[in-house]
Amino acid sequence: MSPKLPLCSSHQIVAALKRLGFVKGPVGTGSHQSFYRCRGEKKDITTVVLGKKEVPRPTLDGILKLAHVSRAEFLKHLK
Repeated sequence: MSPKLPLCSSHQIVAALKRLGFVKGPVGTGSHQSFYRCRGEKKDITTVVLGKKEVPRPTLDGILKLAHVSRAEFLKHLK
């Protein structure tokens, strides 16, 4: 069974993604920011809503699925 996700702020999620090797994608407008990383020929892309004190767990789970990051791997990089 995978570990339970904590409630995280947008800032914490972005910091963990950066530690996982993600960088900001093209600047867009609005309250969302895209992030990507290249793994060989594969490119993982995800989007994070900015400015939230608590991102709902299902939303965080969706962010991680898009990024191809396991819960355990994310929790390891969350500080």
